[in-house]
Amino acid sequence: MSFIFVVDTSLTMALTLDGQPSSSVSQSRYGAACRIISGLISRAKKITPEPKIALYRMGAKIELLSRNLEDETVAQKFLATGVRLLGESHTGELLDRISEDLSPTQDDHIIVFTDATSYDGDINFFAPCECRFVIVNTTKKGVDPVQVEELEEISAESCGYEVSEDYEDYYHLFYMTNDTTEESIVDAVAEEMFVVPVYQLRIGYLNTTITTSPPIWEDRPFEIETIGFCKHTSLLNMPVDSNHYVMLDNGKGEDVEMEDEESSQSGDFPPQKLAILWMMAEAMKQESKVALIRFGSGRFGVLSPFNESHSGLLLSLLPPQHLLPPYVPDLEKLTTVPCFNDQCDDLVIKEEAGEPASYAANLHSWIGSNGIQNDLNKILRYFRKLPDKSENFYMELNKVRQYAAVIGCQQILSEIARILKEESIQLNEHVRKHANHVAPFLEMEITEFGVHVPDIPALQ
Repeated sequence: MSFIFVVDTSLTMALTLDGQPSSSVSQSRYGAACRIISGLISRAKKITPEPKIALYRMGAKIELLSRNLEDETVAQKFLATGVRLLGESHTGELLDRISEDLSPTQDDHIIVFTDATSYDGDINFFAPCECRFVIVNTTKKGVDPVQVEELEEISAESCGYEVSEDYEDYYHLFYMTNDTTEESIVDAVAEEMFVVPVYQLRIGYLNTTITTSPPIWEDRPFEIETIGFCKHTSLLNMPVDSNHYVMLDNGKGEDVEMEDEESSQSGDFPPQKLAILWMMAEAMKQESKVALIRFGSGRFGVLSPFNESHSGLLLSLLPPQHLLPPYVPDLEKLTTVPCFNDQCDDLVIKEEAGEPASYAANLHSWIGSNGIQNDLNKILRYFRKLPDKSENFYMELNKVRQYAAVIGCQQILSEIARILKEESIQLNEHVRKHANHVAPFLEMEITEFGVHVPDIPALQ
């Protein structure tokens, strides 16, 4: 999600809000617009940690000041540099330029600050995302009514409405008046455009309202349903689209971070709501498990604890089903079902009993083709020096056989048997006996992968 701020630099923006000549830029309409932009950037950072913020100036020419601002302080430096309040602005050219420069999506927001004092012609190019206008002009006589109609049409179209009194609350222009302040304009714009999505998290019969940072912008608002729990090792190497920190929504449009149990009781929100999240995080931490969740229109994700010292939850969204690896089954078929006695055998995700500790040596195999080639060369070198190198030959051969059994590669062993038989033809009778002895063991089909196989006994 991106926020694209545009400030008008036409000649009339040099006037004060009530249309009088200004003695400095800070007292002008342009200065007021810059201060409001700073306030909105500060608000944007509260709903997403690293918002993408672009900044434009439009007047006699359209300038892209920055594609990705760091904070409101940097924005003020850009806006105060090289200011020339000349000519007139053209909103149609601006929207065309934004689409060309940034290719905004439906999740982005364009906010234009202008005094709407001049009509710059019909605008046939509409915004590709929500586009709203802030009129920094307190004199009604100074506002061009035809220009206002054009701006309302752009705003309504970008929000998916027709220009009508029935829908005016969804696309209206923001006006500065004698009764409004810059802070109130910041509040009004942020309240309508910087809405933090709220989700309903359901765990069996328990539920609570949460927000996430950064927000999940698709299919809002929606319910997050907990399907079940599994060990986190069952989801190793699972691809993830995005990660979001889970926070409690206290009903005031503010996020409440999950901390330890004592601090969770000190807020002015219902403690039982936070207790659900705290209980879930602590339980999963103790059991080394994660929750598989379903949200929105058939999307899935994983809810897991992420902090040892605090009871925090991390929501990881999985890619759509068609983008998941082929070994992942159809998640749409996952559901919660009543389970009694021996009826749980057909469940998709089972909780296997832990295996007893094993003191056997760890299994190893090759990590590349070079390792296979090197081992084969060793075997052939010792094979040609039989019977003197009999011990080395069988040690290397059994190692290669074990490596091949780990990855289930029968073809390697069959090829080694063939090579040894061909090599033995040119060597003495004693070497041919060893080749005929080991060949049946090498050609024997591997029935179990990833297990220890018995060694080939040495020929006496």
